[in-house]
Amino acid sequence: MVVTPYNLPLEMCMTTSFMFLTCVISGLKNPKNKIDVYLQPLIDELKELWDVGTETYDIFTGKKFQMKVVLMWTINDFLAYGILFG
Repeated sequence: MVVTPYNLPLEMCMTTSFMFLTCVISGLKNPKNKIDVYLQPLIDELKELWDVGTETYDIFTGKKFQMKVVLMWTINDFLAYGILFG
């Protein structure tokens, strides 16, 4: 699973230096119904970043601010949709 910020110029947000690998599901077998085990830490962190946020330094203004995060969309194949949504 890869996460990328979209508050950057287009030429920056789609480069590898701004893409963050959050989870790798390894193994020879498809995790199927156990995929929630892999996603739960990411979901927990996204919930915290949405509710509480994290203190972040803005180099342009030279001030700190409370940054919040939102999951805008996911890209999956139809098989993954069926597994995730039952």
